[in-house]
Amino acid sequence: MIYGENKSSKPITKESFKKYLTVISRVLTQAIKKDRIITVNVAQLVTLPETLEEFDPDKEIVKVFVDNELQILGKTLPDTQYYELCAIALRTGMRRGELLALTWDCIDWDKSIIHVKQALTYTKEDGYQIGPTKNKKRRRIEITDEAKAILKVLQIYQELLKQEDEVIRKLFDERDLVFCREDGFYQNPDSISSWFPDFCEKCGITRLNFHCLRHTHASHLLAAGEEISYVSARLGHSDVTVTYQKYSHFIPVEKRKSLRDLELKLEKRKK
Repeated sequence: MIYGENKSSKPITKESFKKYLTVISRVLTQAIKKDRIITVNVAQLVTLPETLEEFDPDKEIVKVFVDNELQILGKTLPDTQYYELCAIALRTGMRRGELLALTWDCIDWDKSIIHVKQALTYTKEDGYQIGPTKNKKRRRIEITDEAKAILKVLQIYQELLKQEDEVIRKLFDERDLVFCREDGFYQNPDSISSWFPDFCEKCGITRLNFHCLRHTHASHLLAAGEEISYVSARLGHSDVTVTYQKYSHFIPVEKRKSLRDLELKLEKRKK
């Protein structure tokens, strides 16, 4: 991982490092060809370290909403513009980009399943881009009747919006997005991320970021005794080990005690 001036600063992504290196290389090439200040472009001799990784919000310290805060969210979220988005995030553990790229044809109403196939990203340079999920794999997420009811109401609301304007109807139908603006266009991921912490503060609960809804979903399932393999599959982790490393402290003590019991048995064999 590459950092700025110190390791407390936000890490620089691999792509950003490549861009910086490209700019430096062009400047040095200019100095060689036209200005003849130097004779060697040292930037071309740089090899990117294999340990470079993209910044991963999942690697941050896991922070979650506790029971009483979930109750407050349940009461206050319905009055906000992002109610459905936050409600489904809490009930599925889907990432922000996966939610914003979700289309209506990916919801199987009869089987109560959401098919997660893609994710939305946004940058000033490239605008809105639909691409694969983080681990490049598709997955299926089981949803409750409550989640389906929330989505159904949203679907009906969008149908009403489409009836009011032909242009808007075409925009909705073209992208078929579940979570979008009222004109059918993509939601800006950064707008949601900026809004959520302030909303938490106004509600009097812990000021957390939107990604913590994902952490909250996973932690409460595990605390209730759900199998970690099931939770890992819902989150779309590449390996169950990733899930355990993040959320093991939420697993009930009686389950984690079995690991200690195994260690005791192994220790007895050594003697």
